[in-house]
Amino acid sequence: MRNKILFNLLFLGGLTLSLITLESYSTGYTSTTGCSCHGNNNAATVIAITGFPSAGYVPGTAYTFTATVTNSTEVAAGLALSASAGTLDTITGQGTKLDFFGSLQNIITHSSPKAMTVGTASFDFTWTAPATGTVNFNMAGNAVNLAGDQESGDVPNAGTFTLEQALASSASDINKLQNVVSPNPSTGIFNITALSSNAKVVLYNSGGELQQVNVNTVGKNTCLDACKLSAGMYFLKVTNGDKQTCTTIVKQ
Repeated sequence: MRNKILFNLLFLGGLTLSLITLESYSTGYTSTTGCSCHGNNNAATVIAITGFPSAGYVPGTAYTFTATVTNSTEVAAGLALSASAGTLDTITGQGTKLDFFGSLQNIITHSSPKAMTVGTASFDFTWTAPATGTVNFNMAGNAVNLAGDQESGDVPNAGTFTLEQALASSASDINKLQNVVSPNPSTGIFNITALSSNAKVVLYNSGGELQQVNVNTVGKNTCLDACKLSAGMYFLKVTNGDKQTCTTIVKQ
């Protein structure tokens, strides 16, 4: 196999590069076609992207994600990764490079095969969220043996990972929720009133990560204890009956 692995990305508009295929860029990857030169997708290689915020992305926020290629029998891996919206960038020392192909600006590929550690090669990258919309991350990963025998022994796989925007509430809903959260700002205790008895209250940090807080509801009154959290702004999401609202609270 070649020591320098290249991939072939086939996008709408007919742009073809050299080895693994990601089809239909604007609508997401079609996994049934697989790899044009290295063989079809193989479940023995597992690809993943970790670090997605559980509450969805906040527009304009920069995130660090990790793309992984896992295979228990191969020794190294490469990848090609694109995003349908937002801005991708590489991180120094992660074995990746940012490629620009015509009008397609959001493509990260490996700069050289990356050695597996306990069966996994990891590639960190950054992504800045767009103003709105669902985002598809198309990823192709190839696990290789570095035996110098062209494509023999390649174990590729590919797929699409989807990230939604964080819940957006109407201005009137936010105002209503703000009016029933007190005090805000607070040193840690936030009281939320006028909720139904089965309302669900969750809290996320500014990066969209779920926070572990104590929530105690008695009747229509809920007490959220954020005393152990660091000072800063958080996103409060309330599911109240069949309606969801979201607003910001400030821990002092």
